[in-house]
Amino acid sequence: MTIGREVLSEEQASPNYRMRLVRWRRTGDECWEVLDAHTSTPVVTGLPHREEALRIVRAWER
Repeated sequence: MTIGREVLSEEQASPNYRMRLVRWRRTGDECWEVLDAHTSTPVVTGLPHREEALRIVRAWER
């Protein structure tokens, strides 16, 4: 858990990437993040829609 936000859901998007939905505690804003599946390092944050996160993962996996 990171201070200031909570993870609402997490899913495996591909063998190399995971996606998670997070909510910022102070504002209540929700956004999607794409993470490296091996290191759990966020590689893209602040995406407004799940479909956008999936599109990015699919493009990287090509």
